[in-house]
Amino acid sequence: MDSLSLRGSEASVDIVPGPDFSVDPSVYDAQWPDADLYYQALFDEEEEEMLEEEEDEEEEEEVNLDEIRTAAAEDFKAAERLARLSLRGHAYSHLPNSTVNWSLEGNFICRVEECPKYGATFSDMANVKKHLNSQGHKELDRILASRRFTTPPPEPRPTVPPPRPTKRPVSPSEFCEPRVRARLGNWLATEAIVPDSEDGMDSEDDGNFVGGQVVEVAGS
Repeated sequence: MDSLSLRGSEASVDIVPGPDFSVDPSVYDAQWPDADLYYQALFDEEEEEMLEEEEDEEEEEEVNLDEIRTAAAEDFKAAERLARLSLRGHAYSHLPNSTVNWSLEGNFICRVEECPKYGATFSDMANVKKHLNSQGHKELDRILASRRFTTPPPEPRPTVPPPRPTKRPVSPSEFCEPRVRARLGNWLATEAIVPDSEDGMDSEDDGNFVGGQVVEVAGS
């Protein structure tokens, strides 16, 4: 099989001659040409093209292994926390006000962050429960409850003095009874005292009527 290879930037090309079908089939024990080599060369060329395309796609999709490892480690730690909570959570159920750290590694340890023995290791889970049910732990939880639910004192507010009253001039008429001016001519002022006789009209005792002049009459 003849082949031609082009070096450099050009792809290699295999030139395979076609099968020779000029054999006379009437000849006894005639050898037919081997056509498998011709077709196998075509299949190999297509397979090489497919492999090159796959390699190009892999180069384009560069995978950051560090990010994958970091994400896997975080998922593993989260699974560990859930497992510890599921296995040991009942031992801390009577301490609702304490902060329990489930991320702390270890089996038989105290996980209450406020406890002086936080992180201390015990021989077995029975001793851990004995420690958690001690009077000191219960008293600590009560102290934490009082700190958590105690209302902080209000902040002092600055005292603002009341506004000083402003002075304004006041006229004496504002404190006096309203007066009604009436011109008495042919009519009498409202609520004026009407004399029984005309003799009293000219008298000075009735100060509400003076003929043809304006007088002041107390209003209702």
